[in-house]
Amino acid sequence: MYKILFDASPRTMSIRSAIHFATLLFERGCQVFYIDPSDSAITHDLITLGICVLTYPDDLQLFTPDLVLLDYHRKDRIPVYARYGIRHLFISTQRSMDEAPLQVKEHTPLLCLPPLPERRQAHGAREAEFIARIKKIRENPSRTIIISVLEDEHPHIYKVIKHCGIRHPQHHFILLTDRGHVSESLFALPSNVSIYRPSDMPSLLPHCHLALVADRTNAQTECAFRHTPIMPFSESHPHIVPFSQFDTHLQDIIRRRAYLTDRQIALAGFFLSSNRQLKTWVDWTINYLRQKDSEKAIYAK
Repeated sequence: MYKILFDASPRTMSIRSAIHFATLLFERGCQVFYIDPSDSAITHDLITLGICVLTYPDDLQLFTPDLVLLDYHRKDRIPVYARYGIRHLFISTQRSMDEAPLQVKEHTPLLCLPPLPERRQAHGAREAEFIARIKKIRENPSRTIIISVLEDEHPHIYKVIKHCGIRHPQHHFILLTDRGHVSESLFALPSNVSIYRPSDMPSLLPHCHLALVADRTNAQTECAFRHTPIMPFSESHPHIVPFSQFDTHLQDIIRRRAYLTDRQIALAGFFLSSNRQLKTWVDWTINYLRQKDSEKAIYAK
């Protein structure tokens, strides 16, 4: 059967969806390989599933797969795979109900793989204490809990959030960051702004009314599975966000929270339904390779 290589970054697509697709291909008899994701936890999961982890580009000199499923955000690697005569298809993570599962980008098929919810982790004492504190705040119906899941891609926004916290004491902001300089630069924080080191986000999200997230990141889809409305920030967002602009947008999102929560519930249901149909795209991928092999045999005559 075919040898299929996955080359996807945990920063630009849901690795759980890629691994799920790889597992389904493996169950169909394909040999599945994965380019080292540079994340020890992901590497451990891959090895546990029997998926061989390779180094890019060194191992391509010794190993030639029949196909590479290439993260669309890594399309700069196409010339390297072409040099070794390796065919490629693009893959990405499905982010909305408007994205078709099969698209064409730059004359190449692109498979949009539906995301899966992250596994909740076992709570330590610190996590349990913090979640209990957030639950207590949420008991007050006049309070709004807002979590920032910007993954340090927008450090300039933290001071704007602090300012917003001072102006709106009814909001409670949670800044997820493991960068020590953030707390130093924001000193002293108002009582309704907390800094929390990222740990078990899936367990924390259901207790929040709103999430501030970087656009096109895995945090967006995780918020959908936890039915948490989002306020996204694109990578092209201005370096300095005026407080008035941020505050106006935030208050508008909060007013529409019920509607946005319903949208997240529908989106989560759509992703789960798409996952149940994923074997169709496994069949499509294998048939694609068979068709390419048939075309090659015809041209060889």
